[in-house]
Amino acid sequence: SPIGGGPVRGGGTARWTLRTEVPADARFFGLGGRSSGPRLRDGVHRLWNTDPRGPFGPGDDPLYITMPVLLVVADAGTHLAFHDNSWDGRVTLREGEEGAGSGHDRVGVCEVRMEGGPLRCWVIVGKPSRVLSRWAKLTGAPAVPPAWALGPQHARWGFGSEAEVRRIVAGYRERELPLSALHLDIDHYDGHRVFTVDRERFPALPRLARELREQGVRLVSIVDTAVKAEHGFGVYDSGVAADAFVRDGRGR
Repeated sequence: SPIGGGPVRGGGTARWTLRTEVPADARFFGLGGRSSGPRLRDGVHRLWNTDPRGPFGPGDDPLYITMPVLLVVADAGTHLAFHDNSWDGRVTLREGEEGAGSGHDRVGVCEVRMEGGPLRCWVIVGKPSRVLSRWAKLTGAPAVPPAWALGPQHARWGFGSEAEVRRIVAGYRERELPLSALHLDIDHYDGHRVFTVDRERFPALPRLARELREQGVRLVSIVDTAVKAEHGFGVYDSGVAADAFVRDGRGR
């Protein structure tokens, strides 16, 4: 239930703030990719997609993919809250303390603060299955993936060569471990340029993919959304000529 009668305009740097109470036994999940595991603990969780630019550990925040979607599960029921807003924001969570039926349990609290954008929130209530089904109807259900995409997969930064890829796949086979797919990160590019391949380290990528598939392993090559800003690189030059790149507020 909302605290203070509903959303509040302003408050510090926030354009609007919404504080709600949840039952003492409620537990929080969601908000996108979080380093601390699926259950969200007490604390502040930022809604801002960012590259951590190196190693990260439990509690580091934010990470690559954040989502303003919070799933709250309690004995009395489940609800999902979707704040339809892409602006920078912060979600502060505090789990309740379950008592022994004394009537003095401390309720849980969720506070959402957004720095801008619309005040538009969807709330879905019911059993977990109904909540997730309604959520899929609101956003559109995901495409059904191919069967191989549901199998065991190996993905990491640091596949420095075709030989290393073959060594990893052979290691799975020697240990009789299942492997459905192997993912290459951007280190297989030529100078980190999207749509390129380092021909010295990966001289025949299509052949490698074909041979791995004959062993039942799909080779997935990342396609990065970032284009290296380098004159002479055809993808960058053609994008500049077409004025295809996103600009900031100052036109850069």
